[in-house]
Amino acid sequence: MNTIYGEIDILRERLNNLIEKEEDFEEIYKLSTELDQLILNYYADNDYGNEYLEA
Repeated sequence: MNTIYGEIDILRERLNNLIEKEEDFEEIYKLSTELDQLILNYYADNDYGNEYLEA
């Protein structure tokens, strides 16, 4: 399994737990932006959707 993909999975789970419990909106924002960056890195590293990353 790709390391970035594993990190994405972990962050998704943590983020979902925070959202379900409606806790710490600052932490939810931080995790969601970190997750966005990891997803961008994943696609950039795997040459998927480069036309979307350039937009």
